[in-house]
Amino acid sequence: MFVDIDEQCIPWKGRHKCRCYNKSKPVKRHFKVFSLNDSRNGFQLGFYIYRGIAEERPDDVAATAYPAKRLLAREKYHHKNHILVTDNWFTSFMQLTYCILYGVHMIGTFLSNRKGVPFSFQPGHNVRQTRERGDYKTMKSAFFATEELNEEVYYTSWLDRKAVSILHTISTRLGTCSRMVKTRDLGWQRKVYTRPTVIPIYNYGMGGTDSGDEKMEAYRPELKTISWVPRVQSHFLNSVVVNCFIFYSAAFVHLHDCKYTHYEFRDKLIDDLVAPLLNQQLLETGKTNERSLSRKRWSTEISPRIGLHWTIQVKKPKALRIERRNSRDPSKQRTRTWFRGNCMMCGRSVDTKCEQCGVWLCTVLDEETNSTCMRDFNTQKSLTFDDSDKADDGSEA
Repeated sequence: MFVDIDEQCIPWKGRHKCRCYNKSKPVKRHFKVFSLNDSRNGFQLGFYIYRGIAEERPDDVAATAYPAKRLLAREKYHHKNHILVTDNWFTSFMQLTYCILYGVHMIGTFLSNRKGVPFSFQPGHNVRQTRERGDYKTMKSAFFATEELNEEVYYTSWLDRKAVSILHTISTRLGTCSRMVKTRDLGWQRKVYTRPTVIPIYNYGMGGTDSGDEKMEAYRPELKTISWVPRVQSHFLNSVVVNCFIFYSAAFVHLHDCKYTHYEFRDKLIDDLVAPLLNQQLLETGKTNERSLSRKRWSTEISPRIGLHWTIQVKKPKALRIERRNSRDPSKQRTRTWFRGNCMMCGRSVDTKCEQCGVWLCTVLDEETNSTCMRDFNTQKSLTFDDSDKADDGSEA
C-alpha cells in the first residue's frame, strides 16, 4: 500500500503559540497538521497537530524525520511492504533510518546537494552541466541504519523540463515516456524520451494528502469566531466525513445505481443524523415544520393542539337573518346577523368558532378555571365534551 506524509492547514488568524505563518501557502496563517494518508484515495490514517516550541520532540530526532517516526510507530505498518512517499522537506536520511527499522519502503524527492548525499552523485562545483532531456543516472549504495541492520538504497536523477532527484529503497529500471515538444519546422509533435520506472511510481504514490484536502476544502465550514477550538474541531469533523465518504465509495465502487456523489452523501448523512432528533422533538412538543409532516396527519393528529387558532364569526346573508317572522308586529320578529352553534366544550349557544378547527367554541371566561373553552380545546390533550343533545340553533347547513 502506498502512503504519504504531508502537511494540512487549519485556517486561523488569531494569537496562539502553535499558529504558524508560511507566505508560500494559500492560507498564510494556520495551524499545521502532519497527516498520514492513503496515497490512492486520500483516506486519513493518522495525524497530529504541530505544537511549535511546545512540541515534545526528542533532541536527537530531526524535525523532518519526527512525523515519520511518530505516524509510522504503530505495528500495523511494520514489515507489510508499505511504501512511504514524501517530498523534499520530509525526505532525509534519518527518516530513511526509521523506515528501514519499521520495514517500510521509501521513495522521496530530495535536493542533490543535501548533506549525506554521496559526492559522486552530486553535481560538480563550477562545472557546466551539459545534459539533455531524458538523461538520467542511477547509483546504488549501502546504507547502515544500525550496526546489525543495513539496506541497499538508490539515488536516481532524471532530467525532464528540470532535474528531479529521488532517494528510494526499491530498484528501478529503464522505461520511456512521451512528451509534446515544439520543433522549428513541424510545429508541435510527440517525442519519446527515456525515463526510470521509479518516476511513475513516485507520481502514482504522491498526492494522497492533497486529495483528502481537496475533498475537505469543497465543504469547509465558514466559522466566524475568535476561538481556535471550534475551528480545529470542525476541521477534524470534516475529515471524519471525508473518510466516511471515501470508505463508502470504495465499498460501493461496483454499484453505480446506489452510489452517491460527495454532496448527496453529506446531505443524506445530515438527514440521518437529524431525523431522530426531529422525531423526538415531535413526540415531546408536537413542533415540526411543513416539510416533514403531511397535510392529512396535520389535520387529524396535530391540528387541535398546535398552530394559530383564531376566533371568528360567520355572517349570515340578509335573506336568512330573519328566523321567526311576525307579520302582525315586525318589531317582535327574531333576527340574527351571525350563524350560531352549540359550544363543543360547554354546550351553550355561541356565535364564535375556531377558524382552523372548524368547531363552535365560546370565549366567555370561567372564573373557576381562569380559562375559556377556546383555550382548553386547543391546549389540553384529554378533553371532556358536553354530551347534551342540544340542536344547533341556526347552525350552518
